[in-house]
Amino acid sequence: MRNQRTTLEMIKIIIKYEPIYLILMIPQIIINSILPIFIIYFPKLIIDRLIADEVNYKEIFNIVIIYGLILLVIRVIQVYLQSRVSLIGERFTLKLKKEIGIISSEVDLEDVEKTSFKDIVIMGSKASTITQTLDLIQIIITNILTLLSLVYIIAQLDLLFFITISITFIVKSLFVYYVYRKNKKIRTSVSSNTRVLNYLNNTAYNHGSAKELRTNNLQEWFLKKLSDCRDEMVKIQYKDFTRYALNNIIMKIIMAVQTIIVLWLLAIRYIDGVITIADFTLYFSSVATLTLTLNNISDKIGAYKQQMLNLLDYNKLNGFVNKPIKTRDLSKDIDLDNFSNISIKFKDVSFKYPSTDKYVLKNINLTIDDHEKLVIVGLNGAGKSTLIKLLCKFYKPVEGEIYVNDINIWDIPNEKYNKIIGAVFQDYANLSFMLKENVSFNEDSNMALVENVITNVGLYKFIESLENKYDTYLYKNYNSSGIELSGGQSQKLAITRAMYKEPSLLILDEPTASLDPRAENEIYTNFYNISKEKTTIFISHRLTASTIADKILVLNEGEILEYGSHNELMIKEGFYATMYKKQRDAYKY
Repeated sequence: MRNQRTTLEMIKIIIKYEPIYLILMIPQIIINSILPIFIIYFPKLIIDRLIADEVNYKEIFNIVIIYGLILLVIRVIQVYLQSRVSLIGERFTLKLKKEIGIISSEVDLEDVEKTSFKDIVIMGSKASTITQTLDLIQIIITNILTLLSLVYIIAQLDLLFFITISITFIVKSLFVYYVYRKNKKIRTSVSSNTRVLNYLNNTAYNHGSAKELRTNNLQEWFLKKLSDCRDEMVKIQYKDFTRYALNNIIMKIIMAVQTIIVLWLLAIRYIDGVITIADFTLYFSSVATLTLTLNNISDKIGAYKQQMLNLLDYNKLNGFVNKPIKTRDLSKDIDLDNFSNISIKFKDVSFKYPSTDKYVLKNINLTIDDHEKLVIVGLNGAGKSTLIKLLCKFYKPVEGEIYVNDINIWDIPNEKYNKIIGAVFQDYANLSFMLKENVSFNEDSNMALVENVITNVGLYKFIESLENKYDTYLYKNYNSSGIELSGGQSQKLAITRAMYKEPSLLILDEPTASLDPRAENEIYTNFYNISKEKTTIFISHRLTASTIADKILVLNEGEILEYGSHNELMIKEGFYATMYKKQRDAYKY
């Protein structure tokens, strides 16, 4: 029953993307079912006439011509249908791979960070070969139709032949089921090993990792990890190979014995005058074809079950995106595009990461007024970046709620909510595209705005000195003429993206970590000038930005320790004042 539901789901997916694929299956099934019977039966007609008392060569010639012409027409139609189906299958695969990419990009960050999700992506991606499943169904149906015709032919002679063949089929089916059960058990371990192997291979060719491996003489250590992972994969593959090799040996022996028995039985009937030499040829060809057909059905059913597992994993991947979330439809309540003024409120917010019991944030109550500049400070692990992740809807609070303009952020569609936020994170990523595309993430960049934000972060002179200027590619993954940026230049480029969006809410999570104090001060001054009409949140270990902020939030072990302006907290002479004085003295010289 479960396989039937999965098959229907698969058919629905194909109808959604390439319905003509199903239409072309019908003539293929008809032709492929008839062809084996046609090939078996026509030689009998020719042999019957060759051994007749009076040989009619004209009649034999006509039969041969008709046989050849029909065979030619069938083959031409087969080739045409196969080429069309192959083309449509490739097109479908590309469409489904794109769909899988879209699904993966829409999954919540808390799911993306789970290793189980990464494994499901690897397994679910195999569903892009879903047309192969329909091919399997087509082959199974074709073989069953052929099987019925062959059983009818053989049953007219002796059911003993069919019993002999059935034994071979049962043995093969038992092995196929055994292999299916084994593969079902090891799917997760194979995908897990593949994930690790992909990571190690990518790390080996990653520019930053390559430098680390060489400067620290880690090649031998790293290669051992890579070798161990590959050895584990080889062990899994070797077990599969051993199972299949053993099966092939057993099946070859059984089929050889079956062939001897069938030839012996047919020979006895020919000697006894029960059948003619033409009948001998017909029945032997029928038995051989029937044996291959039954084995083929068994193999394809096993392969079909494997494809069903792929489809189930694809459905699991879909499930990550389609998790039910209770939200209100605000499309009629408020114009979400008109968020030029932003106020934020955290109400009794607490949070702990999935699969852990430790709270990273506890009972956070905070109001950020429109156009306010807030700096969040604290030691490592205080919960600063987690607070931003909650505000960006990467995670949902375990307790409490977050409001933007008195609207729960989880009631606002992500597509619209993301338009009002411009964020730069610690683990930002510049891509191997043109500089202007890295700013706008769009092929049709607003060059006036691109140049404006580039100037604001201090990259204008550098880019103008390049031969291709804003059309210069980064790195060499996409274009061999790509350039490398320094750490500071990379971070400045990442900052331009947040500024290019012209968001109402600007979030900067350690945006100047790779910059020296002078460059950092320049960036913050520019930020202050361009964000006067924006609500802005800064996170930084260095407290340069705190002096120009309206408010400062001090977090410690997930709780609010201090809150106020720079002057208020300095007068208080608490945790913040101590941190500020230490940094000020350290950078004095």
